[in-house]
Amino acid sequence: MMEEWNSPHQGSCHVPATQGGATAMTTKDMTTDLTMATDLPIVNDAQRCQQLLQAEKEAAHQKTRYDAALGFVNVANIIADQDLLDKMSTAKMTKIALTKAEKEYQAALQR
Repeated sequence: MMEEWNSPHQGSCHVPATQGGATAMTTKDMTTDLTMATDLPIVNDAQRCQQLLQAEKEAAHQKTRYDAALGFVNVANIIADQDLLDKMSTAKMTKIALTKAEKEYQAALQR
């Protein structure tokens, strides 16, 4: 059985899978590019599980931070929308008052 491994240096390559889901690389595979061999962490299943749990915790933390930031943005938008509505309402009331005052002025001129 072969597993695919993507290297940032070499693209993807196929390495034979060992029992338990770990991958084994031959000396030939490792010597094709020394940086590829040094970038490949040698981990067992317990270390891999620990890394996955840590990554999951970090992702949950980042999501919490994102949700909090999104909440602040939503509150700011609500406040800005309410402020805009208040200003529009004030402008509408001012326009109504000016229109009424203009009508009264025109009526007074005609008397």
